[in-house]
Amino acid sequence: MIFKIYFEKGLNAELVDTLSEDVYLALYDKLLAVALDMGYEKVTESQIEEALVLPQLELFYMYRDGANWKESTSVIFANPLAITSEKAEERLREALYENDNFIAEAIGIPTCYFDEDKSKHAHGLHEFLSIKSTDEKPNDAKGRDISQFILEFARQSQKGWEPVRQIR
Repeated sequence: MIFKIYFEKGLNAELVDTLSEDVYLALYDKLLAVALDMGYEKVTESQIEEALVLPQLELFYMYRDGANWKESTSVIFANPLAITSEKAEERLREALYENDNFIAEAIGIPTCYFDEDKSKHAHGLHEFLSIKSTDEKPNDAKGRDISQFILEFARQSQKGWEPVRQIR
């Protein structure tokens, strides 16, 4: 009983309304594990808040020119729906351009082009590397969460990945 009070007190009411039953139960199970490890009476509100932190998802990608010079970066997206990195990667991979590529400008994320890269090796494609959970704060310039980004990525794929730089 004490655990249930802590659990409900630790959840933001607005957050609870947005969670599917599966996600709610998964969070409950996570908190229960914390409570069992520490004893019901020892669970504090800060421990509950820490256990309820939903991991963000970080997209890793790079630009590799035709001479195999590489530059990489990442973007962190909020993850209020608790989408797993595996599920997010599956959805993104379904929408990639050939050979795990995409056009960064088309989906509003930073490019990794080399400054003034106008060589015969320059092109407009970025390579998807991975997507992983992180506790870092979201930094997407458009303020999208991962589900919004996946949707935008899929829409762009359906429209076609139009090159924005001259591909040689």
